[in-house]
Amino acid sequence: MLIKIKKIFCILKNLLKTNHGRANFIIIYKNFLVLQIKKNLSKKPFIFKTCSKSFAFVQQGINSDSISGLFYYGLNEFNEVLFAWHILRPNDIFFDIGANQGSWGLILCPKKIVCHEFEPSKDTYEVLQKQILLNKKFQSYLVPHKEAIFNKNGTIEFTIGRFTSNQIKANNIKNKNIKFEKVRSITLNSASEKYGNPTLIKIDVEGFNQEVLEKGNNVLANPSLKALIIETFRSEEVKKKSFKEFEKLLASYGFYPYSYNPIRRTIKPVTKRNEGSKNDTIYFRVKRDDLILLKESIPLKVLGKYY
Repeated sequence: MLIKIKKIFCILKNLLKTNHGRANFIIIYKNFLVLQIKKNLSKKPFIFKTCSKSFAFVQQGINSDSISGLFYYGLNEFNEVLFAWHILRPNDIFFDIGANQGSWGLILCPKKIVCHEFEPSKDTYEVLQKQILLNKKFQSYLVPHKEAIFNKNGTIEFTIGRFTSNQIKANNIKNKNIKFEKVRSITLNSASEKYGNPTLIKIDVEGFNQEVLEKGNNVLANPSLKALIIETFRSEEVKKKSFKEFEKLLASYGFYPYSYNPIRRTIKPVTKRNEGSKNDTIYFRVKRDDLILLKESIPLKVLGKYY
């Protein structure tokens, strides 16, 4: 019981770490209490409508941190998801690499963005499919793939039972009790040939960014790709050799790190370690026409405010 109370306080603390969280703390506290009651008093799925009018669910016994965020404060990675909403247009292709339960696609699909969601974990993929089934109106825009984007076409080993932290088998995994499943892998170039050229790519792969990008030269060179949003933990990782290598790779194709202000719809170069978001970085190949797209996009209403 004490552990559960500590976990609840930890969640509440994390909810208020961002400017968006602090500005809406009353609504967020209320949403948190509602979700906890609904989730813990019934074993049935609690289905709710997202800020973009799609549907999502959470359920007792299923780790749903990313989906819960859609109920608590509308969007998870607030600035980055709004960048995606503003830069994309109907029928654009979005690659969500490491989709988990598909929270990004659930927000973007009502704008008629074609969301290809890559999630290799068997258990997580099954929940992703259930999220999609709730959205019959948008199913043609939510396309799941039980595949890992990697540096080879073939089969790789993937961890089991680590919830949102499942990852490709690596040498730094020392725990002998961790189990693995074999999953299909496909290169970024092959995925683009098979599913179409993406306009935007989101990557959340527990640090395997270089492996995702190194066989993606055709995709990175294609002018249809406007930006990538990558989980980087920049302030912690920026000095590491692997971080410098993948940023150098992106720079060779004209993609540089930026932060985004969704209220003003402006971008700002990230030049220092602690600039930008804590978790994610936007890599943008800046063009005048794309800056206009950001300004002219239809707004998204989040917790009663339009952005």
